Order: sequence, then structure tokens, then C-alpha cells
Amino acid sequence: MLTPAAGLTIYVATQPVDFRKGADGLALLAKETLGQDPMKGNRYEIPRLR
Repeated sequence: MLTPAAGLTIYVATQPVDFRKGADGLALLAKETLGQDPMKGNRYEIPRLR
């Protein structure tokens, strides 16, 4: 069983995203939309388009 680190913040997107953007595109989306640095250890849950 995995235990999240103390102080972990989880952000959940409400709109699906096209995963063809790749890891860099998704990181840029998190940075521009949320104003958060995706490399700071937070977790981002993003639903994908079908």
C-alpha cells in the first residue's frame, strides 16, 4: 500500500485533456492553468479525452 507524503497536494482537473500533448505539454498546461510548478512534488489527476 502506498502512503502519500505529508503535505501532498492533489489537483483534479474538471475537463478532459488530449494526452497527445505529451508529458511536456501536460506540464505546461498545469503551469499555465493552475500557476503551479509541476516539478514541485504535487500530484495532478487529469481525465483524458476518449
